[in-house]
Amino acid sequence: IDKIWVYATSSSINYGSQIGACFIMLIVLLVMTPKSRFKRTTTIVHTLALTINIVRMVLMAYYFTSSWFTMSVFLAGDLSSVDEIDYSNSAAANILSIPVVLLLETALFLQAWSMVQLWPRFWKISTTIFSLTLVLATVAFNMTTTVTQVQYTLRGESTIDILWIPKTYLALLAASITWFCFLFNSRLVTHMYTNRSILPSMQGLTAMDVLVITNGILMFVPVIFAGLEFGIFYNFESATLTQTSVVVVLPLGTLVAQRLANPGWFTAPSSNGSTTAAGSYNMSTTGTGPGRPHSNATKRRLLS
Repeated sequence: IDKIWVYATSSSINYGSQIGACFIMLIVLLVMTPKSRFKRTTTIVHTLALTINIVRMVLMAYYFTSSWFTMSVFLAGDLSSVDEIDYSNSAAANILSIPVVLLLETALFLQAWSMVQLWPRFWKISTTIFSLTLVLATVAFNMTTTVTQVQYTLRGESTIDILWIPKTYLALLAASITWFCFLFNSRLVTHMYTNRSILPSMQGLTAMDVLVITNGILMFVPVIFAGLEFGIFYNFESATLTQTSVVVVLPLGTLVAQRLANPGWFTAPSSNGSTTAAGSYNMSTTGTGPGRPHSNATKRRLLS
């Protein structure tokens, strides 16, 4: 019984941390994304992925307060006391895995495509075909795993006979995340070799270079969680952490890249119609000093 409560406590902390991370990232994404970028496909995908994952993790955490988590069910296997609504909640939590995985794989593919399309034709086509095949296989096995788990849950049966399906999906998910991490970091290594330095100054980096650097570094986080899924940890569940880390890391990397490479996107209009960026000078028509109004050239320089 003590082990069960330790498992419940650690899992609740795990799910609660993911809910908080997704909620904070969603707020940051909505607040920090420039208005002109809201209608972009990647922004829509990131927003939907974060929102759906929050709902899913709330349902996952609810499990430990439901009728599923009683001693008669957990120890004796007596499902007669499980409420019908709790069956539905468990099924919904599993089903929401499908749009989450579909959205995160779409986000990974879109980010990779924006980089790969600049490559030579042969490498662009071959990389795109392999990436698309891996994404479709991962999504297909995710759907199969989810459908079978929901069916077995609603019938109150054990899924031990079909463990090869979720294990295959687990391998494909880990492979897809590792593959896209490799793509970003291969571009980063190529960039470092071309410039003969670890990281050149910001003046020598394009928006794509910054995106590759941020995604390449941050994607190591979900790769670590994906690797941990193949271990056996009684009080630690990394399967949901793998998905959540991708959902959180991708929009974070995009925002960092946008802020570093395009600071002009984050300017806000001032009361006199000019623009003021965070950390820049406030350009009033009366000048910055006594009797020293700005010239047009100075204004253009500060605006840029």
